[in-house]
Amino acid sequence: MSEGDLRRILGQVFWWNIAIFRYHRPMYKMLALFVGALALVGVGCLQTPNPETPFNADPYNPQNKTDGGSITGQCQSVRVDCSTHRITIGGMNLPNSEQIIDCGKNGTTINGSGTIGGRHHGRVVKDGVAIEGIQGMGQSGGGRVFHTAWWRKPPMPIGENGSKGCVRVTPKVLKVLKSCKGAPLTITGGSPERGGKGRARRAKGKALR
Repeated sequence: MSEGDLRRILGQVFWWNIAIFRYHRPMYKMLALFVGALALVGVGCLQTPNPETPFNADPYNPQNKTDGGSITGQCQSVRVDCSTHRITIGGMNLPNSEQIIDCGKNGTTINGSGTIGGRHHGRVVKDGVAIEGIQGMGQSGGGRVFHTAWWRKPPMPIGENGSKGCVRVTPKVLKVLKSCKGAPLTITGGSPERGGKGRARRAKGKALR
């Protein structure tokens, strides 16, 4: 039985008791008052928030319990799909507009897996670019870049076009990623590593150790 059904039943009981109170003997009137009071208390309890359940739980605040989320500050997993321009963070229900991401130039972010929060993750280095007109991604101080495991020092992404290893996300999603230390990261839909990219392979292995 849903909360709405219970609310309707309690309301009906309340009005029945008013009718009994008006037309019957004193004993029934007392009973009607008692049952009516119980109905009012029941309706009041339905409208009282549970102190253990946060209202308007912010999916970007890892301290709030979200659907399947964690209160430890860690995400279950992070999946970046460069082909669909979407990011999925396990245990958090992100609005559709916040899921939109942009990988390296011409989709050259390298596919692979790693861990969020390593030595080469999470530094904000520059503003983002306009991505499908999403608010916060095409203005100064808007979109942000987080770096995958293939970001190396000195601070230049691997690759001749200077964009491998970068994934642009909205500011709110970057805030989430900074709290996802230790979560497994998977990148798909980007570029497979080519045999001639020895430097990239060595950097990848070193970053994932």
